[in-house]
Parts: sequence; C-alpha cells; structure tokens
Amino acid sequence: LNETILDFRWICSGFADAFPWLVVFAQKSAVVYHRSCFQQRWYPIAILLYPTVEHTGWNENSEYRGLLSPYDALPQLVSALQYTISSSDEKRNIRSDWHPEAILANICTEAMGVRLALKSHTKSLYTWLSQWMNSDETLRPSWDGHGPLSNAPHSVVNEKVFEFTDDDGNDTDDVQASANLMTTLTMTGHSGKPKSDEELRLSDLQSAIAPTDIVEKKDESNRYHAPRSREFMTAMSHSNALNQSLENKKRVPSPLEKLSKDELNCVWAIGEILSNMPSFKKMDSCAQLCVFCVDLMRRLVTIKETYVQGSNNSANPYDTILKQTSSTLEREKEVYDTAASAAFLSALMSDSQGRLLDACRPKNEKFNWESARSVGIPFWARSEKVISSIAEEIAQSIYKTTKSVMDCALYYVASRKMKTLKAIAATDRSDSGTKFMKFLLAHDFSSDRGRKAAEKNAYSLLRKRKYASAAAFFLIAEPPFIRTALDIITVQMQDPSLAFFVARLIENAPKTTTHFNDGLTIGGGFSLSSMGGGGGFAGSGDIGGNSIQTEENGVSFSEWTPALGPNSRRLLKAQLEDSSDSDICLECLQLLWLGRPNEAKIRLSRVSITDGLNAVDISAPSFIKATDSENSFASNGSKLLVKANEIINFCAAPTLLKGLKPDKR
Repeated sequence: LNETILDFRWICSGFADAFPWLVVFAQKSAVVYHRSCFQQRWYPIAILLYPTVEHTGWNENSEYRGLLSPYDALPQLVSALQYTISSSDEKRNIRSDWHPEAILANICTEAMGVRLALKSHTKSLYTWLSQWMNSDETLRPSWDGHGPLSNAPHSVVNEKVFEFTDDDGNDTDDVQASANLMTTLTMTGHSGKPKSDEELRLSDLQSAIAPTDIVEKKDESNRYHAPRSREFMTAMSHSNALNQSLENKKRVPSPLEKLSKDELNCVWAIGEILSNMPSFKKMDSCAQLCVFCVDLMRRLVTIKETYVQGSNNSANPYDTILKQTSSTLEREKEVYDTAASAAFLSALMSDSQGRLLDACRPKNEKFNWESARSVGIPFWARSEKVISSIAEEIAQSIYKTTKSVMDCALYYVASRKMKTLKAIAATDRSDSGTKFMKFLLAHDFSSDRGRKAAEKNAYSLLRKRKYASAAAFFLIAEPPFIRTALDIITVQMQDPSLAFFVARLIENAPKTTTHFNDGLTIGGGFSLSSMGGGGGFAGSGDIGGNSIQTEENGVSFSEWTPALGPNSRRLLKAQLEDSSDSDICLECLQLLWLGRPNEAKIRLSRVSITDGLNAVDISAPSFIKATDSENSFASNGSKLLVKANEIINFCAAPTLLKGLKPDKR
C-alpha cells in the first residue's frame, strides 16, 4: 500500500485458526488484510475503492471534506464486510458469555473451586441478565450485541469475589444462616427475610427461561383451587398454558433470544443452583466440582421427567403397545442418568469424601441404588467401610419400599451381613420371605450340600428372570460363585456399576460363617434398632456416619493405593477394552483404580496410549448439532444431560490433570 493510512479497523474473521481481518483506510481505497495462524505476514485479500474519490483523493474531495476518517463517511463498509464472511467457525466453536457451554467452562476451570466461580463470575452474569426483567425499559442495559460472539460487559465477566474462611467453620454460610434465623424469629407476620430487588429480578429471570411444564407445576401448586367443572378446567388449562408460553417468550432477555430450547434449559438449571447454592463448607475444590455436577444432573433430570410425564399423558395408546412389543423382541442397552464422569474423578481425588457423601445424599432420604449409581459412589468412595455402610443403607431403602427380603438380599449377602439378612427375613411374612427364611435355616452354605442348594435355586431364579435374586443366591455360597454372579449383573441386568459395587463388597467382606442354627430367633439378643430408628427403616439419621467421618482423617488421595480383588480388576479391564475413547475422565478413573497412574495421566491429556505419545486432535462437544431437531427429547429423554456431561468432561479434564501432578513433557 503506497497511500497514506488514515484509519484502520479490526473485523472478526470468523475462523478459529486465523487472526481478525485488518481493514486499512487509505486516501483512495480500503484494503482488507488477512493472516492465518500458520503465516508470519499479513496478506491483502480485497481492495475497495471509494465511490467518488477514485482520482482526486480523500482530502481533495469536497463531498467528504471536513471528515477525519473514511470510516466516518462510510460506516456501512465494515458491516458489509462482516456479512461477507462465509465461515461458520463462530457458530460451531465460539460462544458468548451467557451460552451454557461458556458458563460451564468458567465453572469447571476455576482453580479456586466452584464456589468462587458461582459467587463471582456466574452471579455477576446472571445479575446482568436479570436487569432485562425491569418493568421500566430505561433501566434495562443498553446492549447492541449481535451474533454468537457478543459478550457481557468487561466488569461483569471479570468480577472476582474473594471470601475469607477460617478452619473452624465460621464462614459466610454460618453467619448468613444465623442472621436468617434471627430475622425469622424476630419478625412477626413474615416467613423470613424479604428478598432484595436483585433477588426478585433473578427470580423473574428464572421464571422467564424455565421449562413450561415446570412453571405450570409451580403455578398449579401455588394456586387456590375453587370447585369448577371438568370442561371449564380443561379450557382454562389450555388457555393458561398458551398465555404463560407467550409471556415467557416476551420476557426472555435479549441476549438469550437466540439460544435453543436445550440451551435455555441448561441456563435455567445453572440459575437454580445459583439461587439455591449447595453448602461447600470445608470442601476442597475437587469435592465442590462433584457437588455442582450432581446438583446440575438432578435438575436436568427434573426437566426430563416433566417432559416424559407430559408426553405419556398425550401419547397414543397404540404407539405405547407397539413400543412395548418391540422392546420385548429386541432388547436395547440400558442407559442410566448419572452425573458427569469428571465428577466421579474429582470425587476420587478429593480429601473430603465424608462431607461430599453427605452432600450427594438425597435430601431427607437414604441412598437407594438409583441415587447411589447416579452420583458414582462405587467408583469414587475409597473406603471399604463406607462402601459396606452404603450397601446396608441401600438395602434398608429397598426393603422399606418393597417389603420383600428377596429384593434387598443381594446387598446384605455381598457385604456378608448374614445376621442382619436373617433378621430381615424373619420380619418378611410373605410367602417368598418365609421360604427364604427356611432355606437359610436349613443349610450350611460352606458345605457341598449347601453350595449345591444355593446354586440350584440361583439357576431357578435365573430362568424366571429374577436376576438380582439369582445373583444373591450365587453369592450366598461359601466360597461364592463370584464370576457367575457378576456376569449376570453385567450382561442380564446391564449394570456395570452395580457389578463393580458388588465385586468390591464381596472381595473385601470379612469371612463369616453361613450356618444359621445358632441364635436364630429374632428375639435372640438381636436389635433391629441397630439399623436405624423406627424398627430400622424409618430413621433418617446418618447411616454409617461414624465410618464415613473417620475417612476424613484417613489416607489422603496422594497416599492412597487401590486394593482391588481379581474380579473387580477384571470388570474394569473389560470396560476399558469396550470403551469408545469418548469418555477420557471415566477411563482415567478406571486406570487409577487399576494402579496405573501414569497411563491415567496420559489418557486424561488426550494422548492415545496405543499410539505412543502422539497427541490426538481435540474435538469439542457442543449443544448445537446439525441433526438436532426442535424437540430435543424426541429420540432420547436424557439428551440434554448427556450433552451437559460431555461439556463438563471436556472442560474439567485439564484442571483435573493438573491435580494429578503429571510430569512435564
């Protein structure tokens, strides 16, 4: 360029592997320069001549005389160049600050923990978005952002809030809880501390972006129901649903208008966690990440359940019959709702597993197997005492629900708590419970006769497709038929987590006699109160609390050495061989349990072990795919949860790798 440079502007090129475009305004033309990340120089890719100054020059042209820059006279030029960009890298890989991928990335990569990320960046971002909830439009932010690269103000995304916490536990949560309690006791006629304007706007924001079904449920629970006819209620329900949908559409903040339904649902779920923040008291950063992932998983599952319930109510009965018929002819692989595997890995690396276990427990409930599996307890609880305590807690929950000793026998047998199993069988007055009690009294399962009787009954239950009971009978023998029982759980029940859980229990359980002829009556000095208050099944206290709390002062993760039996190792090796190389956090977790920490670090760094030390290309997961339909739950009700878990695994892997302290390359 041989002309005098009057001005210049930067334009985002749209390519993730390139510098921005440089637009140089000279006297007679504007030149667009481009530079790739693989090049050292800028190269011109377009020359645009000014419309009326082709021969006279900028300063000599009377039409633009007095203007300091060509950009002032031709402001549409930069906008026109932006619309000529054909790259779609921005839409595929680059996200705005309020996109759920960007929010999750900020939370998962905060070195000081999730608590700081939520209380600083995330809270500031949601507070900024909630300003669109002001009824007065003049109080709303002045925002002219467009496209996927629009960002929140610099002061919002860079705000840091550091809270000081002492080791005695007198942190902000305790002070705030005491203040709230005193406010509640001193105020009359009020249920608690009134909400501030900021909290009210955040609540309005959550209502605006909440899934329609959840909003309708909340409104229905708070509404007074006067006696009305069925026809009136049906008509009003459709009208209210339509009005609520239209209202939500109008109230969504401008930056969120271009987000898809899945993305809005995820933003809502994170906002719910921000509004009802879990207690991170005395938790390290690894435990905080696990608690966040578990809370997010449960809120996304709530969205799924509300959708599934609504679709079932409006489903065609003939379609349901066809679906049930096809499922019996061709059995599909079971898919369970779980938190991200990065949460399991971070929980394994945590040195505050006792508090983490209490935080993961369902509120005012004991663990059942579904809740224990969803938070990955078999894969991250390092203490065998904790595993045994959780197994007993699961068994109690099952018996409280089903009142059948056969349904909970697997967990008692695997942990070798035979006296407790006998006591439960004595309280089961059903036909199967009575037969099971007689069977326990009649056999010594360490003898050949007892082992053959257990094996015979196990195969009988297997033919009846009672797989959990069949596995329990294979394990009741002494020595147990471990491999056969684990194969049933893995293949027939399609639950590798349960198989690993049972393998850890049976291989670390103390050896005990299985002959029940001594002291067999329920009143023979045995107390059901040892299993909890209310006959052992109504208590809501901490099950196994002592053994869990002693783990806090036990071996730290840096000093931990996994001690797995041969069957547990066989299960993990089989899972590693069947993996599709898509979940590196789960593979790292399995390698750590197998005592191969160096391979775990290499795998977490996204390096293929079989290919030496050649780094593989990283493909970022995304909420947006070309094949996604408007109804994201059409093919799989857990699609949103799966996508969120993929984002968390992708973003948390580098931080977790740093916690493993890998060697420098």
